[in-house]
Amino acid sequence: MDKEEQTLKQRFGNKAPFKVPEGYFDDFADKFMDKLPEQKARTVSMRPRWHRYRPAMLAAACICGAIMSLSIYLHTSRPSNEPMAKTHIEISANNTIDQMADYTMLDNEDIYASLVDNQ
Repeated sequence: MDKEEQTLKQRFGNKAPFKVPEGYFDDFADKFMDKLPEQKARTVSMRPRWHRYRPAMLAAACICGAIMSLSIYLHTSRPSNEPMAKTHIEISANNTIDQMADYTMLDNEDIYASLVDNQ
């Protein structure tokens, strides 16, 4: 890059090809503003569009949260007052009786008849 730069300086020199008249930028802004047409100033809202619907969105979010928390509360299993071991034994005993009744192909009448005969 230095070699190219030196070549350009030797060929063209350090002289700037363009010049700005003296004092050109001193009152440039004023002259430019005078050339622009007059326009009425207007105010522009800087808020995003979704801010208009913010109260409705907050209300919808609160309702959704209430519905979800209510459904979670209602669908959770409540602990029973019985101890876990007793509940487990009763469930397994009922399952055993049901399995035996299915195996022997007994219906309710046959079971009642066998219980009456044993007394």
